[in-house]
Amino acid sequence: MKYYFNYEISCYALVKLSDRKHLPANKWRMSLRAPLGKVTSKGRSFALHVALILRDKIVCGRIDTIDGIATPVTEQEDRPKYKAPALAKGIAILELLAKSSEPLTLSGISDSLDRSRNEIFRMVQDLQTLGYIRRSTSDDGYELTNRLFTLGIEQPKVASLLEVALPEMRRFAKRSGQSCHIATPFDGEFVVIARIESPGDTSFAVRVGVRHALHQGASGMVLFAHQPSDVQEEWRELIATKDPDFNASILDKKAVQIKKDGYYSQRSNFVDGVMDVGAPIISGGRAIASLTSPCITKLARGKKLPLPIEELIDAAVKISAGLSPK
Repeated sequence: MKYYFNYEISCYALVKLSDRKHLPANKWRMSLRAPLGKVTSKGRSFALHVALILRDKIVCGRIDTIDGIATPVTEQEDRPKYKAPALAKGIAILELLAKSSEPLTLSGISDSLDRSRNEIFRMVQDLQTLGYIRRSTSDDGYELTNRLFTLGIEQPKVASLLEVALPEMRRFAKRSGQSCHIATPFDGEFVVIARIESPGDTSFAVRVGVRHALHQGASGMVLFAHQPSDVQEEWRELIATKDPDFNASILDKKAVQIKKDGYYSQRSNFVDGVMDVGAPIISGGRAIASLTSPCITKLARGKKLPLPIEELIDAAVKISAGLSPK
């Protein structure tokens, strides 16, 4: 059995198999998977150091999230049956641009992915030709187009949701004088996939494509509260990996009350003076989306108008009913 060094994630632990004693973790930004003694120049010094000091009693593998003990990676166990390095490279570029708050230059992309400019250049040109990325308007780097988002929206289940939801969202905006949006869950976050602005003179609306952690907004809180326990547990773990200050007990306590009330309202965590009101869109016994209105204070004859809670709940219930099998 051959042991492989595997640096496909950023952090790995070394473990002495004889007494399972932990050694210091080593962090790497590179992707490297090769047999001991046959590594690339970037990893050779580290591999030889391990071989010289620890010999074959040390293996490097993925960290076990339960007890922190690394497991050996064998040639048979961890080698993909088929490899598509060009595809992996292209997806890595797309994911990098998706997470960046500003356009990235060719050098910025190659440095972040620890790859040469030449191999990145050809892939960037292909992605640009296919319409997945573009030069920014200021011409200071590359950014994503909305092509991937459009592909996601064209999924039958999402298209069906919007087909039912948009008419009700327009009715809500007209009746309440407030804008509203639909958000769906993804990887421990909620993502805004559609919005309708208020037809009035003044309104506040959230941009389509905005994403935040589930526990940081009314949309995410409503989604979490209306999930089965196993899904909630999975989402808690996803949130915790991204937010070291996350308090699961506070989230769980709020979720119980939200499910009881059938809606949730809170002051916006992102814009002062905005009250977010959210209600679940239910299908198959769980929330597949949330309908949320970022409400601004409106006046009528000098008096504040109440939040359109009942109107929002009614719209969400009608959308849910439209998604149910007839």
